[in-house]
Amino acid sequence: MFYTTGRLTSEMVIKCAQMRIPFLVSRSGLTQMGHQIAKKVGITMLGRASGRHYLAFTGKERLVRSSPQPTALHDFPAGREEERAQQHPRSERREN
Repeated sequence: MFYTTGRLTSEMVIKCAQMRIPFLVSRSGLTQMGHQIAKKVGITMLGRASGRHYLAFTGKERLVRSSPQPTALHDFPAGREEERAQQHPRSERREN
């Protein structure tokens, strides 16, 4: 894995490919040419990485989540509306 704070450019991707580095991670974004080359050579490219958050630009199939994450408020099990209301007090409640 190679981590940088700069943009993921085509030059950066080519250097990683030459060194056989499969993952390229950056706190910044990427260039279109860098994206195209990474996709072509099979490098997993993650950008805007900060803490536990990132954007997967290429190689998403190589990433595995360790635990499923709720994606919306409706992911709470039936009968736990009060828990949802406590955790998300500003959310609108829908009546069925």
